[in-house]
Amino acid sequence: MSWENRYHPMALNIFPYALVRYAAMSFHELKALEIQGLSAYMAAAEQLDVSIQQQKDTLCDQLYTAIQSATDNKSRQYLLQLKRTVYNGRTPAADIHVDNPALEELLCRYQQLLEKKHTLQQEWQLQFEEQQRRHRQQLQLWAQQELLRKGILLSSPVLYTQLDSFAGTAPAAFKIREQKNEYSLLRYITRMAAKTSPFSTFTYTGTATLDKDCCRITQPSSDIVSNVRLNNSLFVYLRALMIHHPVLNELLEVRLNTTATIDETHIHFLVNYFNVEAFQRLPARNLALWLYHYLQEQTAPHTIAALTAILVPQIPDADRESIKTFLLKLSASGLLELNIGCSGVDPEWDSTLAVFLSAAMHQHPSVTSLYNLLITLKAKRREYVTACSANRFLLLQEAANLLNTTTGRLQAEAGLSSSVPGEPLPPPVATPSFEVNHFIPRYFMPQDIFYEDASIEENSLLPAEDLQTLIDKAERLCRLLEPFDMLQEERNNMCDFFLQHYGPTQTISITDFYHAYYLQVKKQQPKQVESPVMEIPETLQLETDGVQVNITGHEQMPASGAVSRGMFVQLFYTGEDTLPQLQGVVNALLPGMGKVAGRFLHLFDPAVTTAFREWNKELHPTHKIMELNDGSVFNANIHPPLLDYEIAIPGGSNNYSPGQRISLKAVMLRYTPEQHRLGLYDMGSGKEVYAYDLCLESFYNRSHFYRLLAHFNPEPRLPLRGLIAAVDRGQADQPKADGPVKLKPRIVFEEHLVLRRQGWLVDTADIPVPAKGETEAAYFLRLQQWRISHHLPEQVFVFLKSPYIPVSKDNVGKLHRDDYKPQYISFIQPLLVGVFRKMLTRAGAYCYLEEVLPDAGQHGTVTEHMLHWYKY
Repeated sequence: MSWENRYHPMALNIFPYALVRYAAMSFHELKALEIQGLSAYMAAAEQLDVSIQQQKDTLCDQLYTAIQSATDNKSRQYLLQLKRTVYNGRTPAADIHVDNPALEELLCRYQQLLEKKHTLQQEWQLQFEEQQRRHRQQLQLWAQQELLRKGILLSSPVLYTQLDSFAGTAPAAFKIREQKNEYSLLRYITRMAAKTSPFSTFTYTGTATLDKDCCRITQPSSDIVSNVRLNNSLFVYLRALMIHHPVLNELLEVRLNTTATIDETHIHFLVNYFNVEAFQRLPARNLALWLYHYLQEQTAPHTIAALTAILVPQIPDADRESIKTFLLKLSASGLLELNIGCSGVDPEWDSTLAVFLSAAMHQHPSVTSLYNLLITLKAKRREYVTACSANRFLLLQEAANLLNTTTGRLQAEAGLSSSVPGEPLPPPVATPSFEVNHFIPRYFMPQDIFYEDASIEENSLLPAEDLQTLIDKAERLCRLLEPFDMLQEERNNMCDFFLQHYGPTQTISITDFYHAYYLQVKKQQPKQVESPVMEIPETLQLETDGVQVNITGHEQMPASGAVSRGMFVQLFYTGEDTLPQLQGVVNALLPGMGKVAGRFLHLFDPAVTTAFREWNKELHPTHKIMELNDGSVFNANIHPPLLDYEIAIPGGSNNYSPGQRISLKAVMLRYTPEQHRLGLYDMGSGKEVYAYDLCLESFYNRSHFYRLLAHFNPEPRLPLRGLIAAVDRGQADQPKADGPVKLKPRIVFEEHLVLRRQGWLVDTADIPVPAKGETEAAYFLRLQQWRISHHLPEQVFVFLKSPYIPVSKDNVGKLHRDDYKPQYISFIQPLLVGVFRKMLTRAGAYCYLEEVLPDAGQHGTVTEHMLHWYKY
């Protein structure tokens, strides 16, 4: 292997390819929305306020003396009224005079200062309005940028159709619709410039490799490439439609449920339907019994048509349609599984389905119609890749019309109800038992058909030596957290349950164990089980100055076995003027082996996928390592095979070849007394099996069986958030200022890894709101004064939902879908202050602000790296 590809046994090896997310808009561009002259105005206003206060105090003192020496009541009352006016900060009338020349001079000077302040405020008001007008013009220019328009087209079609009108309206004529457009555009633009959450053209993805001669992180400059595929929700819909269509379902492949077993009276099996699981049983007699034995012996699947043809001569007293109907009923119960020839986690599932249909394309017009639909949609998505946003809009309309027309006709042929835009879906039909394959009518909106990823072909470089130091620190942190593995408690619970119910010498089916464990343990637990509270490990030492907590590990960790890990990190250099040091803000610690990165591998050189497979294979060469799957076909779960094997689970979305699938029937469970743990074993080879969750979807959204199987591997789930919470509890005794803004210190591990950015928990009631009649310019200044008084930075990310916000019921139902994401806000950008104000109307008792680290202004483009490393 080359230097970049080789790995060393028993050493920490950085995987040669890193995944890089790039914000598609330069962060520097946002500076166009910054108010100019703010610091100079605030300084001048502050100096003037000091002079006014001094002059006011002097004038009041002199007026007091004059009042005391007044010889008549009328003069005394006149001076008293004047003093009251001055003392209360009101402006004396321009024509007011006093007989005392010295006092008259002081009064005149005071009036001049007040007039100067008024003039300064007017100048600021005009300057603010003029700059805000220019900022809105800049926003209108951005609204015409192609990358932004393409992303909005798939994210908010209604906003897309209003962009031209918004761009052509004079800022002075903005009304409610333009103000809503402005708010939405600012949300999208800040996401595009300040965040790296992948979606369409808002963010693009690339790769980076290590270079031993590189001393800085390089930035690519090549063009952004679009990759478009069909949305996986269309896969789910077409599969259900084919099952219910009287012609299309003839083509479906029939397999016996992989968990089916038999006793003297019943056939037992596990069913998974959209990750809802149920244990089913059917009487072991007649056709069901015959199918159980017959299909077990088959090495290749039959189609519904072929299986029906086999059964017709064997059941002379039943017609063909009755036999087929019974087969479909057995599939609805879950005993038989129907396959449409492709997997929902294959990025090219539509091409595979078209090939599946092509063999029977001329058998019936319905097959031809569906085949032609897939071919046409494929052509349109290829055209979509290079089309401008205006042409993309037309392509989406054409695709939606074609799709809904074709599927509507197929639904009618199947006698299924249809759906039209705006009409509620019909309620599901109640059934006496758990059934799968329900059909829900669907009308596809144009934005629901295509799913886009943007990527870049050019490879960037990472400094190998600096990165090695950083990864060494990351691995040390992981090792220190390993004893607090979040999955270990469940592993122990399963082990105890096994020993109690089966004994140490039993070997049982994993399906039988799951059945018993789920019914007797998991089903009895409350749905939300709180994570155990973690204390600060004794292996860690903490030091703090109140603003930053520095963590060091003061113990050497013993050697561990083979492991693969991943980390989402934003890299940056400090000490530019002295000795530059590479640091990273850790956004997440993850399992390795290509998890998360796999979601994007189809965008890049196949060598990246090959490398993951090779490195994964070396982790546990004496074991069978298999990937988990279940009924989820979530868009972000697509990825190529990364291991040698995959579990074949009922209702699963298998993406491996049939020879690489391990049936649940072949997976047994037994106890290893030397290590006091349970292990999975392949009944055929006798090898221990490790099962891995390599999908991007949340672990807690997967089926219960999926989650149970994910415990059978040595990879720990590291409690980074638990450590942060433990540090916060440890800081509870530290002296801190009471008030509406509470500082959450930055947490740094061994000078290189920022585990949490500095943050502020803010009482929303303390944040200034515009007073009645107050101008935007005046409110903007008052907000700056509030921010400065609480030592808040100019730019932050605002969270309306955060683990640092105390749980409260007062904002339940008020948050919008996007409010669960952090929002970039610059307090010196008036338009973003407007976004901040609008967000606060949906906030609860608190909001959480977080520093912008690394400072995106350093390099101009916000990036995030997904790094993997292995230890063999």
